[in-house]
Amino acid sequence: MNVRKSMKSRVTVVLCCVILSACGSVEEPDGMVADLLEGPDAGNPMEITRIGDALYMSLNDGTFGSEVWTYGGRELRRLTDLEPGGGHAVPNRFHVFQDRLYFSASRTPYGREMFRLDGDEATLIKDFGGTAGGGDPRSWATFGDLLLFAANDHETGFELWSYDGTDVRQLADIEPGSGSSNPREMTTMDGRVYFAATTRDAGSELYAWDGEGDVVLVSDLNPGDGSSRPEYLSVVDDHLYFSAYTEDTGIELWVYDGEDVRLASDISEGTSSSSPRALTPHGGHIYFSAASDSVGRELFRTTADHEGVELVSDIRPGLGGSTPDNLASIGGRLYFAANDGEHGLEPWVLDASGPRMLVDADPGTASSSPNNFFAFSEDVVFFSARTEATGTELWKTTAGGAELFRDLFPGEGGSSPGPFERIGNQLCFGASDGDHGRELWCLQVRQDNM
Repeated sequence: MNVRKSMKSRVTVVLCCVILSACGSVEEPDGMVADLLEGPDAGNPMEITRIGDALYMSLNDGTFGSEVWTYGGRELRRLTDLEPGGGHAVPNRFHVFQDRLYFSASRTPYGREMFRLDGDEATLIKDFGGTAGGGDPRSWATFGDLLLFAANDHETGFELWSYDGTDVRQLADIEPGSGSSNPREMTTMDGRVYFAATTRDAGSELYAWDGEGDVVLVSDLNPGDGSSRPEYLSVVDDHLYFSAYTEDTGIELWVYDGEDVRLASDISEGTSSSSPRALTPHGGHIYFSAASDSVGRELFRTTADHEGVELVSDIRPGLGGSTPDNLASIGGRLYFAANDGEHGLEPWVLDASGPRMLVDADPGTASSSPNNFFAFSEDVVFFSARTEATGTELWKTTAGGAELFRDLFPGEGGSSPGPFERIGNQLCFGASDGDHGRELWCLQVRQDNM
């Protein structure tokens, strides 16, 4: 480690903390909060998560490595030193359960395990693997008073576990022995949790647990060891929708009503696949992107009676398809990216009057590829978009469409802002202005600039 650079980094962090917190009358930041790693090196904020009036994230200051930090609107400060010195705990997979932060992190000699943030310290919840290695917990889901997740104890593989705030226990060894079922995509509906899991006998299929009894296989859509590979589990009106594969239908949309699993629609008829993706609940429907033989990949939705699906709009007439993606339900509107064949991949919105393009951010057939739609309020949505003139920068919706909000990296470079979170009147995210690397930025969003 470069000692001189390490000391400069430490001084920078300390000065930032002092300047930002020394006086209550000091204005909140409106730009980069702190340059944790001076110059082009990056603090690289990740997993930005809000709990109450504070943000929590993973950051690297070059001295303590990647640890958990917090930001309360003025002061950015480090909370943990899980790997003492310059080691990297690399905390990730943040999840809020019972108003507390849980995450995965590496710590010698345990490996990657499950931790909880208690004030300014991190508490090891369980050493799953012992001397064999870390448990690498993942796929968190809150289910009533339980935190469910997958973890590897190096005896039964990656299986389903629960934590009630006091005790950790394995709920099932779905793939018996040392093999892993890898529970994932956990989604709750009507007092049960549903998820995909894999066994040698059934392949990758849909499972459920009611909180008391055994884990059960909901349906073996591909009988035997073949896999239906359920994905994008999403719930509306006590109906669970998901994408799955069978030899007869290809990858299509399926629905479970609590009793029966059935094909919602064979959008691309026969064995070819419509490959539904980006399933998003909105206004009593599930909206999604799917490819049909007649219109290409377009925006579809489930019907209100759950008896089928319908095309929302053929945004790009013909077989080319508008390829809708990045769907987000915000304030009674559905935001998404789509390409109408004339303007490239641009931001669109669906409201009571139908779908419309918000702005041709990168004029002509070029694509701005909007991403990270974030609701600052019901009426103000921020997102990232790219133009040839600015690179990928921060945009916001307006009454009539959308506009560039701030060009953080002047020129064609692009600051690539996101993902976003809000604290008070500040919009916070990771970005790089070309001089400082990727750091934490927080911008003031006031009535006069909304």
